[in-house]
Amino acid sequence: MRCLRPELTTSDAELLSWGALSVIGSVSDHRVRLPQAAFEQLLVRVVMDLATAGVLAVPLVDALPRTSGGELSVLDTRREQLLAVAARLFWDRGYHTVTLEEIGAAAGIAGPNIYNHFTNKVELL
Repeated sequence: MRCLRPELTTSDAELLSWGALSVIGSVSDHRVRLPQAAFEQLLVRVVMDLATAGVLAVPLVDALPRTSGGELSVLDTRREQLLAVAARLFWDRGYHTVTLEEIGAAAGIAGPNIYNHFTNKVELL
């Protein structure tokens, strides 16, 4: 990753590297039926999109403020709140098992409203 993007910090390069490895390693979890060549091209596009993605400074979910009931308090933006909730759910249950409806419910909105902030679940990842 550092060869492709020498401007990245070590931790950002590591984050994107883990993401790319996760995409490649997730082959056995996919339920999409595509010809092998098309599937390989799709995986390469996803990895390259990830490799060229911007990296935002996001606080660790465990370090985020919580209310007395344990839920996340209002963060700076709804987008940040959705990222924090999605990160926690992905960590706890795995990306493929978490739905947008569950992310929305955990953030206090309807699942389809996530599309006002992100184009799809992959962008949340």
